Amino acid sequence: MSIKIKRGVQPDSLMLMAALANTAEIWSLDVTVTSGSDGKHRQGSRHYTDQAIDVRSKELFETVDEKLQFLKRVIERLGPADKVQTPTGPGYQTKDGRWLGILENIGLPLEHFHLERN
Repeated sequence: MSIKIKRGVQPDSLMLMAALANTAEIWSLDVTVTSGSDGKHRQGSRHYTDQAIDVRSKELFETVDEKLQFLKRVIERLGPADKVQTPTGPGYQTKDGRWLGILENIGLPLEHFHLERN
């Protein structure tokens, strides 16, 4: 079974949620989405156009490496991915540049995965 999406139809947050849910199920994890288009984000954030979600990361794993491995698997559900370093943290981006996942605020109270369509 597959779902095809015509060009111009952009259910971006649903695609992100599906990749997250499928990966969490494989890893037997319960995850919490902490933000979609709600909350305060930087000006121009993809959250405001339903193209980004934030996911609580602090309690999922003990090490940053484990968190990044999980993030990599989420992004790889959307396509082959390369490791990237962004101003807000390390992450993974699909080779076609369409999807990005970042581990932001590492070690701080607001640490989270930020997933978006580029």
